[in-house]
Amino acid sequence: MIKIITFLFFVFSPLIFAVENFVIEFNNDKVFVKNPSKESKTVTITLNNNTSEVITAAFESKGSQMSTVAIFPGEPHVVDYSLEYIKSLSLVPLSPPSRTIEFKFDGRSYEISEEN
Repeated sequence: MIKIITFLFFVFSPLIFAVENFVIEFNNDKVFVKNPSKESKTVTITLNNNTSEVITAAFESKGSQMSTVAIFPGEPHVVDYSLEYIKSLSLVPLSPPSRTIEFKFDGRSYEISEEN
């Protein structure tokens, strides 16, 4: 009985204790975006670069640049932001240029292709 309970705990604990964060995954022809559903004052943004080149992007709030990051191929880049004084946050890929990604707590996952 204890083995069954232990097994169930390990199977379902990631679902119960999962911390949702923003995940942006850059690929050669698409960008995948995963937004969390639960709003929080501090957000974690994971940027994955699955291309062969360095990606440069800027974090902005209401059109004002807050910081610039370089995302190296194969190396996840994790950024934490406090949203206590920030009303909106977006990521603008600079090199190579792409569409602005707005961070929203809507639980949506979507992709941005070169055609969009």
